[in-house]
Amino acid sequence: MAQLAFRMGYHRDPSHFSRISAFDGEMRRRVWATIHILDGTMAMLIGAPRIISDGTWNTRPPRNIYDADLDQDCVQLPESRAGTEVTEVSFLLARYKMSLAMGRLVDLSLMNKLESPENVNSAEARLKEAYESIPERPGSSEGNENWTSAARRKCIEAALEIMKHLLFLDAETQPGGTLTMLGSKVSALVVHECLVATAALGTYLYRWSDASAVDEGGGAVSKPEIEAILRKSYQTWSHWSNWSAEARRAVELLDLLFKKLGGNSLDIEIDEEALTMDEMQLGLDWDADTLEIFFPLLNEPSV
Repeated sequence: MAQLAFRMGYHRDPSHFSRISAFDGEMRRRVWATIHILDGTMAMLIGAPRIISDGTWNTRPPRNIYDADLDQDCVQLPESRAGTEVTEVSFLLARYKMSLAMGRLVDLSLMNKLESPENVNSAEARLKEAYESIPERPGSSEGNENWTSAARRKCIEAALEIMKHLLFLDAETQPGGTLTMLGSKVSALVVHECLVATAALGTYLYRWSDASAVDEGGGAVSKPEIEAILRKSYQTWSHWSNWSAEARRAVELLDLLFKKLGGNSLDIEIDEEALTMDEMQLGLDWDADTLEIFFPLLNEPSV
């Protein structure tokens, strides 16, 4: 994809081409930013050099503007809004900034130049600058309980949905499945997202293992059901651990969780309809002690 983008000229800023309209040029910048993110992500995932290396492109970042500000017939683009103002493109810009910084780290790592303190300090400063430039996420301010509760509920909803895809992918990549020919190539693309989902669900159960249900008001999903899907995913993680260091971290995380929970929930039936959780209300309460137990497993270097 990156090589095709080079051939199509996406690596050159549209301002150099008079035939490209302002609107089309901005769309090309967004496409280039997306491809840059994917290229850096794949490089980190497989430990290979990036195709889009520094100095081979000059496309400017997309502007932080609302989609409603754009007009296909506009002659000139509106001014970019403040970085702290959240628009439809804010997520892309945040990921793009992190991709630029992380890409530099990937290059230094593959060239064995991280042994130099100067390179390390420069890369860390660039990464810190990119991280601090990301706008404050909604619901992160103190005293906004409604925002916080909704964010926690959405977190578990998303985590459970991801775990359902994890089980589906594992089943379909087995012999006789529709994705058998692709094998671990498909799994490798989602392993980190599935690891984060496992950590989120595991942290919740570890922190609230003595409570009886996720929804104290009688919601559709109980803790045994969440525990069941995690125990079922343990088999998938164990299978994937043959080729993925991140899968081995998930096995370590779940071993820690099941050691506290005890018992055997492999026989618990998973209610697929209940896992949609359309009306589920959650009472998550993340604390520093719990996060310190699980999330260091996400930050260990891959081997």
